Amino acid sequence: MGIWYLGTGTASIMGALVAYGLLFYTSNAFKPWQIMFLIFGLITIAVGISITIFLPDNPMTSRLTHSEKLLAIERLRENQTGIENKHFKRSQFTEIFTDPQTYLIAVIVTAMDVPNAAMSSFTSLIIKSFGYTTKQTELLNIPNGAVSIVSILAVSYAAGRYNQRCLCVVASLSAGLLGGCLLAFAPRSNKSAQLAGNYLTQCTGSALPNMYSLAGANVAGHTKKVSMNA
Repeated sequence: MGIWYLGTGTASIMGALVAYGLLFYTSNAFKPWQIMFLIFGLITIAVGISITIFLPDNPMTSRLTHSEKLLAIERLRENQTGIENKHFKRSQFTEIFTDPQTYLIAVIVTAMDVPNAAMSSFTSLIIKSFGYTTKQTELLNIPNGAVSIVSILAVSYAAGRYNQRCLCVVASLSAGLLGGCLLAFAPRSNKSAQLAGNYLTQCTGSALPNMYSLAGANVAGHTKKVSMNA
């Protein structure tokens, strides 16, 4: 889950570099934002098609050998989480709403994603408000992605190494909270503290792959698992 979620940090770095490069674009054929959409839109379409073709939905449709498929299915049978089942089971669906962890996970993810979405969407405006130029702002966006990548790797590794997903979620959200406090309460004249706060808020996202992993590990039954994710 953590390796998959590294795409967020990688996207921040690539986006900042492309945006910085487009600041030197002078032709009138396209506007800079149009080129940005063309580049990443086409890449997204290509990746989406590739995933549809090459990423299996379950062990039986994968390119594993017969013995490897048996091993994968045996592991799923042992922890009783099941494989893909197209049959909708109403009992599993209704069970979601009687399971306390459904509401706990929803509260955690909502509380985490509301500030994280704001920081991700407006980080350039926030950095620029510290007094940096547009070009400086795009370059200063690069560490956001680096912090995201490092925090995701560290938190995901620690969660797997010590089997402590919940404590790792608390640690990553605490780092994000510290960053938010620096942004809110550091003196406006102290650009370094505010910039450090901006970077620390990127640690918040490292909790999300752990939440996905938590739901995947604790929820059995395909209908219930899919409903929980939704």
